[in-house]
Amino acid sequence: MRALLYWRVIDDPPLHSPMPRSDNNDALNEAVELHRNGRLGAAEKIYRQILAEQPQNADALHLLGLIASANGRNPEAAELIGKAISLNPGVADFHNNLGNALFALGQLATAELSFHESIRLDPDIADYYGNLGRLLQHLRRWSESEAAYRKALNLRAAPEYAAGLGNALLAQGRARDAEQVFRDALAGKENSAELTANLAGSLIVQQRLDEAAEVCRRALAIDPNSPSVLHAWGQILALRGDHPAAIDCFERARAAQPENPDISLSAASSLIALQRWAAAERALRAVVAAQPRLLRARYALARVMIYRGRPEQAIALLDEAGEVAVRDVEGFRVLALAQRGAGQHELAAETLRSAIRHDPAAVSLYLTLGNVLQDSGDPGAAIDAFADALRHDPGCAEARVQIAACKRYDTLQNPDVKAIELRLDNSSGEDETQGLHFALAKIMADCGEFARSWEHVEAANELRGRGSDFDRDALAEQVELLREVCSREWIERFSGKGSDSELPVFVVGMPQAGASLLDRLLSDHPGIGSVGGWDGIERLSKSVSRKVIDKYPRSIAALNPDALPELAKSYLLSMGARSGVGDVERVCHSANGNIMYLGMIAALFPKARILHCRRDARDTCLANFFQPYAGQNDFTSDLEDLASCYRAYDAAVAQWRDIGIEIREVSFERLVEKPERTLRAVLKYLGLKWDSACLDYFVSRHAGRHHDFWRLEQPFYAKTPGHWKRYKKHLGVLTDALAGRNDRVQ
Repeated sequence: MRALLYWRVIDDPPLHSPMPRSDNNDALNEAVELHRNGRLGAAEKIYRQILAEQPQNADALHLLGLIASANGRNPEAAELIGKAISLNPGVADFHNNLGNALFALGQLATAELSFHESIRLDPDIADYYGNLGRLLQHLRRWSESEAAYRKALNLRAAPEYAAGLGNALLAQGRARDAEQVFRDALAGKENSAELTANLAGSLIVQQRLDEAAEVCRRALAIDPNSPSVLHAWGQILALRGDHPAAIDCFERARAAQPENPDISLSAASSLIALQRWAAAERALRAVVAAQPRLLRARYALARVMIYRGRPEQAIALLDEAGEVAVRDVEGFRVLALAQRGAGQHELAAETLRSAIRHDPAAVSLYLTLGNVLQDSGDPGAAIDAFADALRHDPGCAEARVQIAACKRYDTLQNPDVKAIELRLDNSSGEDETQGLHFALAKIMADCGEFARSWEHVEAANELRGRGSDFDRDALAEQVELLREVCSREWIERFSGKGSDSELPVFVVGMPQAGASLLDRLLSDHPGIGSVGGWDGIERLSKSVSRKVIDKYPRSIAALNPDALPELAKSYLLSMGARSGVGDVERVCHSANGNIMYLGMIAALFPKARILHCRRDARDTCLANFFQPYAGQNDFTSDLEDLASCYRAYDAAVAQWRDIGIEIREVSFERLVEKPERTLRAVLKYLGLKWDSACLDYFVSRHAGRHHDFWRLEQPFYAKTPGHWKRYKKHLGVLTDALAGRNDRVQ
């Protein structure tokens, strides 16, 4: 997953107006002098003494309000400055500083009114426009923010105004204009590390990384410890795929400027790129706790929650954001993604359509809508949504890639092919290039051009594999540890201690081997619910590991067998809350990772059924190699890694069988070729009667929450086994490594 980019902005505390000096009040003048010198306690004492004698002294009320604001007592500040305005409404400074206090309180609409009033009363003060520009940026009203900052710069050439203007331009996709603003601001001020870091940020957005790196080197020579420069340098490292080094830079920057949320957000993005999800979530939670109104931090945290299989928590987090998020384009998008993750595809689509009505030019909304419609099993409607994205942005590479994923091509003369090839020649970055190569690999395969298809998929995976930290040896050691720890004696130790529930059904297998498809087919049965790919078992394992202070599988081996009933009960409660189903007899779980936890599952639920989906090993690995995963399954970009992972998975299955765990094999090929016969046998194994609803998926092809059938017609889900043979000459390392594991389940 590509690291999200946040540019550094010089963002001083809210700008306050100059403090007045009274010609007829010595006490007030003394307090003002103390205030200017930072002796706030002494100044506050005098202001209060003045107000005890002169409760109608507007200046004293205003200045006491500034001290309250400086000490974080913004409700008191707003009340005091409001009283000053009621006594003397014609002072522009009063309205400006009331706006700052209201801004800090999150009362954005009234804060905006206050800033506008200060400008009306005195239109020649730069700070008033600067504060208005900051507020408008917070509201993501970028063009209005740009206008405010331009006015501020016209009145006074201050670096914070240049930074604010550049930020507004970047947010509008005008990186070259932002670059010019920063270059103009640097004229005669080449020793400003902060402005130099902003210039680097504008170059980073334009993917001009070599130039950005040179600018950063100049800035580091000026100030090697500047948090802004370290942040920009970390972003360059992240975009080059060196996320560990990037995180080191971000940590150094954060140590110097812990209150800057942009640095923490960039660090979280690199943690996500390294799939260090727990660390990323901790970092984002800290930002949200410190700045609960910072929407982009809330959105990033919600995305991590969605990815970690907790979309309901993401929805709750977004609900906390309030009305501002509801009107925000990105808020709509993340909410829709959470709803999709919770299986609420129709609601997600309606959320996005509502957002489009609010902002019909937002390309990202059409892209997300297309993805939701893809998942809903409606590729035609998805193509329409992606076409709308192209109508608003003809250069949108993602829309081209997704249209290719939705369609079946029979000729290379299709205009889509030329458009994608042209975009590839003018690609703006590695992520975009990777996606375009995957799209062309798929199109070439559709048209029977398998040699050209292979060229593109190799190019895509070469880019995807950069920065992968998949460790074959570590995986092999984990499987060996399963053999060492999980013996027959081990499983017998827990005999009779687990739950008697027959509710859970665990559907396991390699990615692309049909586990999610089988889950969805079974969940059309009126007696079967589903929690999909929920990682509840893995999370339960981690909670056990924390209690016994050891890693799985040693953690479960060290567990007191008497603890199993409570653990099983806890799991069933979480499962019930997540599945959202009523009175059912079985609930399917299809998280691929459960293959490593079957021993724990057997201990917790000895009566649970385990369905193992198996597909021709070579077809399975090839399907994964052609799958453009984002931020997951990092073993799939290398054939040797794929073979290594398959061998480990196969060894794990064999180990569970060896210790007596019952596992029912289901052939992917037979499921697709003879679905009714296969499903009847599976339902009999589950102790349920046949129901023709299980075939609705194959009849309808557009069932609301099902989204795999149309993909079955794509080449790497081909009904005929042996698709790998079309690429045989490229698969030597894979076929050699998988020798003896290529037969289909009979």
